[in-house]
Amino acid sequence: MAPVELEESEILSLCDRVIGEPGRRRHLFAWLRAPGGGAQEWLPVDAYYPAHRLVVVWRDRDVRRDTTYSELVPAHGLRLLELTPDELGGDPADAVRRMIAALGPGASLAAPPPAPVAERQRAAGDPISHGFGLSLALAVVLFIELYLGVARGALDHGRVVLAFALAVDACARTVGMVAARRANSPDWAWGCVLIGSPLVAAFWRTNPATEPAPLAGLLAVVAMLALVVAVLIG
Repeated sequence: MAPVELEESEILSLCDRVIGEPGRRRHLFAWLRAPGGGAQEWLPVDAYYPAHRLVVVWRDRDVRRDTTYSELVPAHGLRLLELTPDELGGDPADAVRRMIAALGPGASLAAPPPAPVAERQRAAGDPISHGFGLSLALAVVLFIELYLGVARGALDHGRVVLAFALAVDACARTVGMVAARRANSPDWAWGCVLIGSPLVAAFWRTNPATEPAPLAGLLAVVAMLALVVAVLIG
């Protein structure tokens, strides 16, 4: 049977539907690093499904590091699904189901055909409502930080460095939330919004390849350093 002609994004979306869980794209594990690489040279997986303890790697690209995935992923208690065009014949969804079943016990897969859009949204925690709540929380936090903290608090009392620290922290919260949502990590997104720079910096450390996490991390570090200076100078 001829190899399937689908793009990587289409294959991963198909996996989302079959598994019944939105996968975390380009997810990074602290223990998954390139052989002989530096301490921070992490290798991303194409998709990670935490509820099913399943990692998906699409092999229509450079495969020099395949043994790293096949050795380390199972060693950390996760199931590894390695997909290639040759393995996905005329019915890719059925092939994915059979390959996952062959990996052994895991949470049950979503039954075909795919549920209507509204049902899939409820199964995924209603991302539209979830995103609205997160945006509303960010707006409230930014109002408090920028108006009450910067304008009415720091600047009214001549504390310019403190005002700068709070303003940069507000930027870090916003950019960190965007990066966390792109990584399909709602817990990190809420942490970035509610806690600010410390959580933004932590997210950057665990997801250095997710854009715009590097920018968010830099803003968070600057904000925390400026806050320390503001405290020291009074």
